[in-house]
Amino acid sequence: MTEGISPIPQPSEIVAFLIRAMSHVDDQHEEALKKELQRLRKGKPVSPEAANELLKEHLADFHTANGNDIWGATDFLDALKEYISLCLGLDCSALPAEVVRGVFDRVAYGCFQDLFRNVLSVTGVDPREILGKPNQATRILWQSRVKDHGLSSLAAEIQGKPGLSRGQENWERLIKRWSKGEHDPQIITILALMKNWDRKFARALLAARIYQKYCEFCLVDPGNHVEGNELPFDFDAIQSALLDVAQSPRYLKTCGLSASDDRTINEIAKLTDPRRPKLDGDFLRLEALFEKLEYSLHDQQRLAGLCFYRGRYLAQMGRYDDALDAFETAANWFQFRSATQMKSCLHYILNLASKLGKRRVLAKWQGWCDGLGLDLDSPDADLSVSRDFPELFPEAQPADNADPLSNYLLIMPEWEERKPDLRNPNRVIKGYGPTPTPQLSLFANLGQVEKVRQLLRAGADPDALDRNNGSALLNALQGHDDACVRALLPVTSTDTINAKTKGGKSLLLMAISLGSSDYVQRLLEKGADVEVTGPNQQTALYETVSHFVDPMTMARAALQHGSGPEMPAFLRKTSSPFHDEEARARSATRYHPDELAVLPEMAEHFSKGDCTDLRKIVQLLLDAGANVNAPAGSSRLTPFLYAAEIGNSWLLQTLVDHGADVRSQDERGGTAFSRLHYFGHSHLVSEFLSWLPPEDRIWLRENGFR
Repeated sequence: MTEGISPIPQPSEIVAFLIRAMSHVDDQHEEALKKELQRLRKGKPVSPEAANELLKEHLADFHTANGNDIWGATDFLDALKEYISLCLGLDCSALPAEVVRGVFDRVAYGCFQDLFRNVLSVTGVDPREILGKPNQATRILWQSRVKDHGLSSLAAEIQGKPGLSRGQENWERLIKRWSKGEHDPQIITILALMKNWDRKFARALLAARIYQKYCEFCLVDPGNHVEGNELPFDFDAIQSALLDVAQSPRYLKTCGLSASDDRTINEIAKLTDPRRPKLDGDFLRLEALFEKLEYSLHDQQRLAGLCFYRGRYLAQMGRYDDALDAFETAANWFQFRSATQMKSCLHYILNLASKLGKRRVLAKWQGWCDGLGLDLDSPDADLSVSRDFPELFPEAQPADNADPLSNYLLIMPEWEERKPDLRNPNRVIKGYGPTPTPQLSLFANLGQVEKVRQLLRAGADPDALDRNNGSALLNALQGHDDACVRALLPVTSTDTINAKTKGGKSLLLMAISLGSSDYVQRLLEKGADVEVTGPNQQTALYETVSHFVDPMTMARAALQHGSGPEMPAFLRKTSSPFHDEEARARSATRYHPDELAVLPEMAEHFSKGDCTDLRKIVQLLLDAGANVNAPAGSSRLTPFLYAAEIGNSWLLQTLVDHGADVRSQDERGGTAFSRLHYFGHSHLVSEFLSWLPPEDRIWLRENGFR
């Protein structure tokens, strides 16, 4: 594999490939395109929106030639966002790049198989004739066309079309060369044929050329493109394939960590945790552990991933420049390997770069965050760095550093005892959070209702928003303070109630995430938009349904596997409200079994799954006119289909009673019927079917497993 290549193809790689494979650019724009492609191939961060505009700009000829039909649409935004979301959901940090790229090559093969099934149907060519033979793809298509129509009549037909008058003899000569495989048609020629002659056949030619270029560009072995080896573009399927590799004897023998190395890594992780008080001797102990691991792993690439822990270690010694270098090395390693670890690295990089005044470093990695849509707060260097890296190691610090954890936690008394500035009621305060905060929001978050009332009487604006678009009422909800909510709700405008944060959350969605039917009811009475959508276009009703997921699933899975090195680092993500504990469960290898044992109890304590309040929220939203058939993003999942995945009988019946379309399908044609079977709820099928009219039962049995 090419040195430095990411294990999962980056969006910029995909964009560069599509432009190279599908575009024709005239001479005056060719130089600009070369520079653009050069930047993209280097992995320059590019947001989905920016990438979409690049594709629209450089595939304009394709767009025009294709007439903007279904397959030829040049708005790739949804697909790019879906791809990025999928990449960020996976964790393959323990696997070699060539292994992961091999899995994604199988995904690409599955995508090409689907593409060929669509575009080759008009040619009479079976996709199996082309897949695995990229260099023969266009030859096979032209041979089939010549066989059906004859060389001379085919050339005469093309020659007779406007814009294609090259002379019949020239066309005969070209087609003959193409059908013998002596030459491949250029993109400009294919686009001309698409625009002026047979659009469907030209699409097939372009698909064949794309496949050919993919196999050349991505350094893959098309010999692996045989039926049965393909993978669908699906999170669970890709994760399962990676899991198979990670658990294979061959991988464990050649790449797996020894039990000793695994214990060493776990020990390093614990000793470098900023939250852990440091003891005399930890400094020397860590040095010895790093030396031992480096000797054991030698020059293995995965050693670079351990730079994250070295970065934390160096930062806690006050060596911020060295720490920044270590974090950058780690971030380069985690790109499209592990979103969780990448976010941790970026958090430290942004804050250290800000503290040290490294503007170029800050801009580079901030651009990376923007390109991938990673939700990271803007750095507030003094606060965040002092909190994360209080220079904890006694051996590395002067003796007068008596309270090593004094700077780690935000000192709440300082803020709780702060007096409100009644002369300037709309004053913005710095230092409380990562961004400046209106003092009304600060005291609302702290639950100091009397100060909130004083500021409101002094003229504080309840509709003032912070830089994240958060209001005082939102902060009161986040602080779980009912008194502040009651004080702010009557004076907060409907526009502010329906405003969404930069992360895509509204007050109604926040109240639902808290599982509070009381707050939901009050917000609806105040004019909250029942059809408000979150960051993935999920509605309030969809959000509520997602909270019926059993939050202990992940913890149980982690405990079943134990805490040894065989435990996979990537378990299936859910939409549970118990995100933090699930994250810990997915990283079970880093924790002692005694720590893992408390997860179920914690989940039991905090879980809102299928409680009375959640059922009441569903009823409130339905009474307010919530659309039971609104799909969420590109998945096309409706609340009803999600309820089938969860397997909740009450939800299913309630949604059916309120007009759910029982024949609705997700993006892959899956129905509620098929999802009940697929997700292990077969015991509910008979009950579910009994609620439906006979015609719907018949339709679902006939179409339920597409």
